[in-house]
Amino acid sequence: MNKNLKIWVWLALTFSAMSCSQQNQTRESITPVDSLLSEQQLPQSDTLIGILQSGENITILIDRICGDKINANEAAAAFSTVFQPEYCRQGESLLVVLDQDEVLSLIYIKKADQIFQVTRKDTTWFADTLFQPVDYVPVVIAGTICNNTPSLWESILYSGGSDELAGTFCNLLECQVDFTFSSRDGDSFCVVYFKKYIQGEYIGRTLLLKGIYQGRLSSGDAYLYPSDEFSHFSSDGQSALRKFLSSPVSYTRISSGFSQSRFHPILGYNRAHRGVDYSAPTGTPVSAIANGTVILAGRLGEPGIAVRIKHSDGFESEYYHLSRIADGITVGKRVEQGQIIGYVGSTGLSTGPHLHFGIKINGNHVDPVPVLARSSGEPVPEEEKQLFQGSLRFYQLLEKTSLELSALELQRQSIINIW
Repeated sequence: MNKNLKIWVWLALTFSAMSCSQQNQTRESITPVDSLLSEQQLPQSDTLIGILQSGENITILIDRICGDKINANEAAAAFSTVFQPEYCRQGESLLVVLDQDEVLSLIYIKKADQIFQVTRKDTTWFADTLFQPVDYVPVVIAGTICNNTPSLWESILYSGGSDELAGTFCNLLECQVDFTFSSRDGDSFCVVYFKKYIQGEYIGRTLLLKGIYQGRLSSGDAYLYPSDEFSHFSSDGQSALRKFLSSPVSYTRISSGFSQSRFHPILGYNRAHRGVDYSAPTGTPVSAIANGTVILAGRLGEPGIAVRIKHSDGFESEYYHLSRIADGITVGKRVEQGQIIGYVGSTGLSTGPHLHFGIKINGNHVDPVPVLARSSGEPVPEEEKQLFQGSLRFYQLLEKTSLELSALELQRQSIINIW
């Protein structure tokens, strides 16, 4: 597709989503399990439904529902090719599709946007992911830092945002604003982003379209723009994102640095420490330092629960000793910079809660600290500057229209309440 056409198609689709999805803005009801699947996905056959109970795994659930109709271990192994069954949680659902007592397929529903199917052909199981139509609803959040909400993070939460939204916003503007030392009472912010719905069920926040911070000491802005890939840029066309985050976790201190010979506190001898250890409380969110693809997500030996991500230009990042991996983070999953991929823990060979973070360049470990400190993204290409300025005017229209529609919805609700 022609590059200019691609950009304007993106803007048109965004505005279309904004215009058509306002009716879903206040809808966050839970959709029944069986209505998540279309008629094309769910054959007109007998269907059994089972709910994962406390203490069960997916193999036990399959065996409980199907009995001796199939080999539960084989079916569970097939599921493991499209997601990680060890991270199944209580309350998730299994649908068993039957034809005259013969099992045709199994459908496992983690969330409305995470539905997996295995189908048996002869003696072999084949796995697939079922995709649902998604509605995107634009949301505008604006607020001011004051005594009641002394930090930007608290102000975003007070205005209706989430921890994830606050984290993404801060990561986007960290190159322009030092939120730790520069935030003052009276500073204001505005965020425009999409909420994602599947058949009426609220799934979560997705694309952050626009973020602006106006402060007494420093200000910054960021706008989503489809250059070579979707990324954020400031209003002057500079990359709003660093190539890598300054750190993958909000830490209290660096307890151990990169070294070719460090005394290991558990093993009792010197050996290389190919990364940096960030001390942080158990459960502290860990974020991907850049866009990339998950190449490992699971439990190893010494690293404990671990995630590895492959980035562009020969870079890989490593996140070890996690307490758990975030929902939906599986091998092959595309992740965005700043996306939560796990939580700090002390699994594996560890003396206490911390994140061991490593970086590889072309297969070789390097000291992560200077790499993160000097990273910067590419600006908008010179030949696209005019298109980029046009997209800024579009975002102003999007924000204005969303605010007007939100005001109309509030007015409508007030009239309904009066009657």
